[in-house]
Amino acid sequence: MGEVGPSFFDKPGKKFFYLFIGILVLIGIIVFLDFIDFQRLYLFKDMGSDSINGAYSNLTGTANYLKKYETFSWSFNIGMGQDATHTALENPFNILLYYLPSDKIAYFLGWREVIKIWCAGLIFYAYLKTLGKGNFASAAGALMFSFCAYMIVGGQWSFSFDGFN
Repeated sequence: MGEVGPSFFDKPGKKFFYLFIGILVLIGIIVFLDFIDFQRLYLFKDMGSDSINGAYSNLTGTANYLKKYETFSWSFNIGMGQDATHTALENPFNILLYYLPSDKIAYFLGWREVIKIWCAGLIFYAYLKTLGKGNFASAAGALMFSFCAYMIVGGQWSFSFDGFN
Protein backbone atom coordinates (compact mmCIF):
# COMPACT_ATOMS: atom_id res chain seq x y z
CA MET A 1 0.00 0.00 0.00
CA GLY A 2 1.20 3.44 -0.82
CA GLU A 3 1.71 6.16 1.73
CA VAL A 4 -0.98 8.75 1.98
CA GLY A 5 0.39 12.27 1.84
CA PRO A 6 -0.83 15.21 3.86
CA SER A 7 -4.37 16.35 3.20
CA PHE A 8 -5.15 19.52 1.29
CA PHE A 9 -5.76 21.34 4.57
CA ASP A 10 -2.52 20.16 6.17
CA LYS A 11 -0.26 21.26 3.30
CA PRO A 12 -0.17 24.95 4.32
CA GLY A 13 1.21 23.86 7.72
CA LYS A 14 1.28 26.59 10.34
CA LYS A 15 0.04 29.15 7.81
CA PHE A 16 -3.37 27.47 7.99
CA PHE A 17 -3.86 29.08 11.40
CA TYR A 18 -3.83 32.52 9.75
CA LEU A 19 -6.34 31.32 7.18
CA PHE A 20 -8.54 30.10 10.02
CA ILE A 21 -8.29 33.50 11.76
CA GLY A 22 -9.28 35.21 8.52
CA ILE A 23 -12.32 32.96 8.09
CA LEU A 24 -13.34 33.42 11.73
CA VAL A 25 -13.06 37.20 11.51
CA LEU A 26 -14.85 37.34 8.15
CA ILE A 27 -17.81 35.28 9.37
CA GLY A 28 -17.98 37.38 12.55
CA ILE A 29 -18.05 40.59 10.51
CA ILE A 30 -20.74 39.23 8.18
CA VAL A 31 -22.95 38.01 11.03
CA PHE A 32 -22.54 41.09 13.22
CA LEU A 33 -22.10 43.76 10.54
CA ASP A 34 -25.14 45.83 11.52
CA PHE A 35 -23.96 45.90 15.14
CA ILE A 36 -20.26 46.56 14.67
CA ASP A 37 -20.73 49.35 12.14
CA PHE A 38 -23.05 51.05 14.66
CA GLN A 39 -26.16 50.83 12.43
CA ARG A 40 -28.05 48.95 15.15
CA LEU A 41 -27.72 48.43 18.86
CA TYR A 42 -27.16 44.93 20.22
CA LEU A 43 -30.15 45.33 22.55
CA PHE A 44 -33.42 43.49 22.11
CA LYS A 45 -37.05 44.03 23.13
CA ASP A 46 -38.46 40.57 22.39
CA MET A 47 -37.26 37.35 24.09
CA GLY A 48 -33.94 39.03 24.76
CA SER A 49 -35.47 41.93 26.67
CA ASP A 50 -33.15 41.07 29.54
CA SER A 51 -30.45 42.70 27.43
CA ILE A 52 -32.14 46.07 28.02
CA ASN A 53 -33.86 45.52 31.35
CA GLY A 54 -31.08 43.73 33.15
CA ALA A 55 -27.71 43.50 31.46
CA TYR A 56 -27.53 46.99 29.93
CA SER A 57 -28.88 48.79 32.98
CA ASN A 58 -26.47 46.92 35.27
CA LEU A 59 -23.59 47.60 32.89
CA THR A 60 -24.21 51.33 32.69
CA GLY A 61 -24.96 51.55 36.41
CA THR A 62 -21.69 49.83 37.27
CA ALA A 63 -19.79 51.98 34.76
CA ASN A 64 -21.23 55.18 36.22
CA TYR A 65 -20.53 54.05 39.76
CA LEU A 66 -16.93 53.12 38.99
CA LYS A 67 -16.37 56.45 37.21
CA LYS A 68 -17.77 58.38 40.14
CA TYR A 69 -16.21 56.51 43.07
CA GLU A 70 -13.30 54.69 41.38
CA THR A 71 -13.72 51.72 43.71
CA PHE A 72 -16.03 48.88 44.60
CA SER A 73 -18.49 49.85 47.26
CA TRP A 74 -22.00 49.79 48.69
CA SER A 75 -24.87 51.86 47.35
CA PHE A 76 -28.24 52.71 48.81
CA ASN A 77 -29.51 53.58 45.31
CA ILE A 78 -30.14 49.89 44.62
CA GLY A 79 -33.14 48.62 46.56
CA MET A 80 -32.52 48.95 50.28
CA GLY A 81 -28.80 48.86 49.58
CA GLN A 82 -26.35 46.39 48.14
CA ASP A 83 -22.91 46.11 46.62
CA ALA A 84 -23.10 48.48 43.66
CA THR A 85 -20.42 46.70 41.69
CA HIS A 86 -21.16 43.05 42.45
CA THR A 87 -21.23 42.23 38.74
CA ALA A 88 -18.31 44.44 37.74
CA LEU A 89 -15.79 41.65 37.28
CA GLU A 90 -18.10 38.81 36.25
CA ASN A 91 -17.49 39.42 32.58
CA PRO A 92 -13.92 40.40 31.71
CA PHE A 93 -15.14 41.69 28.35
CA ASN A 94 -17.12 44.41 30.14
CA ILE A 95 -14.04 45.98 31.69
CA LEU A 96 -13.24 47.92 28.52
CA LEU A 97 -16.84 49.13 28.32
CA TYR A 98 -16.56 50.72 31.77
CA TYR A 99 -14.11 53.27 30.37
CA LEU A 100 -16.56 54.48 27.70
CA PRO A 101 -19.02 57.32 28.27
CA SER A 102 -22.32 55.81 29.43
CA ASP A 103 -24.19 57.00 26.35
CA LYS A 104 -21.73 55.13 24.09
CA ILE A 105 -21.76 51.75 25.86
CA ALA A 106 -24.83 50.50 23.96
CA TYR A 107 -23.05 51.02 20.64
CA PHE A 108 -20.17 48.75 21.62
CA LEU A 109 -22.20 45.78 22.87
CA GLY A 110 -22.08 44.23 19.40
CA TRP A 111 -18.30 44.54 19.41
CA ARG A 112 -18.18 42.89 22.84
CA GLU A 113 -20.12 39.89 21.53
CA VAL A 114 -18.16 39.45 18.31
CA ILE A 115 -14.89 39.67 20.27
CA LYS A 116 -16.19 36.97 22.65
CA ILE A 117 -16.99 34.77 19.66
CA TRP A 118 -13.56 35.34 18.11
CA CYS A 119 -11.88 34.48 21.41
CA ALA A 120 -14.01 31.36 21.76
CA GLY A 121 -13.04 30.27 18.25
CA LEU A 122 -9.33 30.78 18.88
CA ILE A 123 -9.41 28.96 22.20
CA PHE A 124 -11.42 26.05 20.83
CA TYR A 125 -9.14 25.79 17.78
CA ALA A 126 -6.11 25.62 20.09
CA TYR A 127 -7.88 23.03 22.24
CA LEU A 128 -8.63 20.80 19.26
CA LYS A 129 -5.05 21.14 18.04
CA THR A 130 -3.74 20.03 21.46
CA LEU A 131 -5.95 16.95 21.12
CA GLY A 132 -4.05 16.16 17.93
CA LYS A 133 -6.83 16.98 15.47
CA GLY A 134 -5.94 18.04 11.94
CA ASN A 135 -6.28 21.53 10.55
CA PHE A 136 -9.64 20.93 8.93
CA ALA A 137 -11.20 19.28 11.99
CA SER A 138 -9.85 21.98 14.29
CA ALA A 139 -11.06 24.82 12.08
CA ALA A 140 -14.47 23.28 11.38
CA GLY A 141 -15.01 22.42 15.05
CA ALA A 142 -13.95 25.89 16.21
CA LEU A 143 -16.20 27.61 13.67
CA MET A 144 -19.17 25.43 14.62
CA PHE A 145 -18.55 26.10 18.31
CA SER A 146 -18.09 29.85 17.80
CA PHE A 147 -21.23 30.37 15.80
CA CYS A 148 -23.47 27.79 17.48
CA ALA A 149 -26.93 28.84 18.64
CA TYR A 150 -25.86 29.00 22.29
CA MET A 151 -23.17 31.56 21.53
CA ILE A 152 -25.32 33.67 19.22
CA VAL A 153 -28.61 33.61 21.12
CA GLY A 154 -26.92 33.60 24.53
CA GLY A 155 -25.01 36.72 23.53
CA GLN A 156 -28.15 38.82 23.58
CA TRP A 157 -28.55 37.94 27.25
CA SER A 158 -24.81 38.55 27.79
CA PHE A 159 -24.03 34.98 28.78
CA SER A 160 -22.56 33.52 25.63
CA PHE A 161 -19.68 32.34 27.83
CA ASP A 162 -21.46 30.64 30.69
CA GLY A 163 -18.85 31.68 33.24
CA PHE A 164 -18.70 35.25 31.94
CA ASN A 165 -22.12 36.75 32.62
